[in-house]
Amino acid sequence: MMAKLLSDREIIILAGQLEAVAMHLASRAGGESGAPPGPILRAERIELAAQWDSVTIAGRFVRNTLTRWLWVDALFDAQLAIYELTKAFVSVVQAADAIEPTRMTVRVRAVSTSRLVLEVHDSPDNAEILSAADNLISERIRRTAIRCGLHRTNGRTTAWCELARPEFNRWI
Repeated sequence: MMAKLLSDREIIILAGQLEAVAMHLASRAGGESGAPPGPILRAERIELAAQWDSVTIAGRFVRNTLTRWLWVDALFDAQLAIYELTKAFVSVVQAADAIEPTRMTVRVRAVSTSRLVLEVHDSPDNAEILSAADNLISERIRRTAIRCGLHRTNGRTTAWCELARPEFNRWI
């Protein structure tokens, strides 16, 4: 009945605002059990060896992905966070003196038009090593991220953080 009182233009504007609210609420799902937020607008991933060179490669991957997505306003925080997450994973694997290189997966997900989730997943080869590791989330990530955590299930570990896109007035 209320829609009859609105013009088509007003309905379109309200629908857009409702969609933005719905996406924001959906991006807040997850995290209670340590799991990263669920919905995905866009996602990219790369598999890397759990070696020191991979920290730099992960940073380049995030930079290239966010540049393609036109999220350059989030580059600084995202690169810093992915360096910290991958460095933590590599540190644990290297300290365990694994005989052969093991792998990790880096994933970048846009969960809304203003939220980004960065994840580093273990592999079956290093799952046992990483499941016992503490301090995979640095204090720097805790200060930068809106939310962050470790999700451990079935012997597998995912370290993740959620970043907010800077607001335009932050730059003024």
